[in-house]
Amino acid sequence: MMLFFGRKEKTFQDAMSLYSKKNYKQTVKACGEILMTQPENFEAMNLMGDAYCQMGNKEKCLEVYDSLLKKFEGGNYLEKSIALVKKVIRNYPDKESYQEKLADLYGQKALVTEQIAILSGLLEDKSRRGFVQETDRIMRRLTSVKSANSSDIASLIEIMRRFGSSNEVRIMAEKGLGLKSIAPADLTLFINCAVETGADSELYIKHLPDYIRNNPDSTASLTDVIAEHLEKNFDKAYFAEIVKSAELDSLVPLFVRLKRKYPKPEIYAYLLENAIAEGHTDSFEHILAEIASVSDAVLDYSFAKACFKFIDEMKTIDALESMRSIVEKAQAMDMKHQVLDLLREAYARAGDAKQAQMIDDELHGRKSGLIGGEKEAGTLAVDSFDHTDDPEVNSLLEYSLMDPIPSKKKPEPVIEIPAEPEIDDFSIVTSEFDLDSFVNEPAAEEESGLDLDKFAASESHAEPEGLIERYGEAVFEEPAKEEDEPSPFGLIEVDDDFDESEIFGDIEIKPQTKDDEPSVTHEQYKPDNGLDDLFDDLEIVVEKAEPEKQQEEEAGALSLDDLTFDFDSKKPAGPEKKTKDSTNPSITSGALDELLGGDDK
Repeated sequence: MMLFFGRKEKTFQDAMSLYSKKNYKQTVKACGEILMTQPENFEAMNLMGDAYCQMGNKEKCLEVYDSLLKKFEGGNYLEKSIALVKKVIRNYPDKESYQEKLADLYGQKALVTEQIAILSGLLEDKSRRGFVQETDRIMRRLTSVKSANSSDIASLIEIMRRFGSSNEVRIMAEKGLGLKSIAPADLTLFINCAVETGADSELYIKHLPDYIRNNPDSTASLTDVIAEHLEKNFDKAYFAEIVKSAELDSLVPLFVRLKRKYPKPEIYAYLLENAIAEGHTDSFEHILAEIASVSDAVLDYSFAKACFKFIDEMKTIDALESMRSIVEKAQAMDMKHQVLDLLREAYARAGDAKQAQMIDDELHGRKSGLIGGEKEAGTLAVDSFDHTDDPEVNSLLEYSLMDPIPSKKKPEPVIEIPAEPEIDDFSIVTSEFDLDSFVNEPAAEEESGLDLDKFAASESHAEPEGLIERYGEAVFEEPAKEEDEPSPFGLIEVDDDFDESEIFGDIEIKPQTKDDEPSVTHEQYKPDNGLDDLFDDLEIVVEKAEPEKQQEEEAGALSLDDLTFDFDSKKPAGPEKKTKDSTNPSITSGALDELLGGDDK
């Protein structure tokens, strides 16, 4: 392009040619002409700054470079910015601000290692020269560095240890522990720093299995931290990882502390294993005895199973007795037979024939004295049975080897005799029976007859309210019956030895005059006549006990009209025999037949 006055416009190639010829002044002029028409020509601006630098004009050079860096900001010119700052630092190493600028650019490009290297160099220089404020400022910049690489965090921690405070070390250690991937060497550094500076254990507790695996000598120092974590929540998987990572002998303090709160079979199993590995027989027996003392509510089949793994190591009587208590508490019937067999042999070796025999009796279900001072030997036992490790199957066993056979004897029945009610009043109850049923349907043979010898004794079973029942008919022919057979029609039969006082002990019989003597009729009773027809001549008198009155004796029959019934409610139930001197008139068997209207035999 031609300029005014016929001059040709300078191009970047022209400026480069001038710069190569070391004509720096003309180069600056050419770059200026280019920037007038092309202000975003970064190559021309950069060349101008280089020309100023070669001319020794430091201020102009840095002015041009700073302008160019501003144009690079916010765009995709990060690589160009880094290259430009590096050139400035190379040409003017005393300009520390550009070093911090380069560190920022490295951070933007995720070149954290390079960023840390620059800042740590500045920190050391400031610290050496005693610039405290500058040292603190750069230290804060280092703590704000972000990285997902554990080695970068480890480098920062080392810097903090040299120039920073304990708090800054803790901050960096917590950052490192928060990473997803941590190199083994870096993990050791992070946890050591966290423990030293009192960082929250929850930040590194999950890393302790790996840490212990790489640092077995540090296990003892972390026992309390692990115990506190497991005491909050016993995580079996985490506990197993810890045990797998460390030596058992180094974890004994941890086991001892945990079993106080968590009597878990896993914990006791590791203690037993460690005692055997270390050859501590006394500790082994002590642990078994401690397991045997665990409450029945806690000690279940899993305890017996965990201990039974070491059955071959139980050589002494004490160990086997503890194992015996464990299987009995846990109801581990599949293990008990073998434990008792070994215990019997142990007593036999010790020369205790009595105990050996008692256990042998227990094994075979024979009677003996107390076995082991705890249970009776009169028990049910078997020599062999199906073994199983399933606690649900074992819980279905109805009787254990130590359970007594239940008795089949039925308990004797308890007979309760109700109290005899007191009878203060008497009345005729008409709703208690059906007269038709007595005539048309005679009672069963064993119930229809009236046994006079038992009549008085049965008064206690009489109907309430003093009910008097009379039924049967005189017109029915009595079937032939053997002697002493009760009458099927409910008729009262008496003999010459009949004592009416047994029946009418409470009835006062009043004689009638001759004019009032009733004639004997043979009228058949009909059910539809009603109770009034049946008892029209019956006078019921309820009286309190009165002094006995002198009655006239009169020979002959008495009618029902001459009878007065005197019920003394205060007299006890049962017959009362009258003395020979009684003044009350008696009724003869013949007169009784006439009263009841019986047919002539």
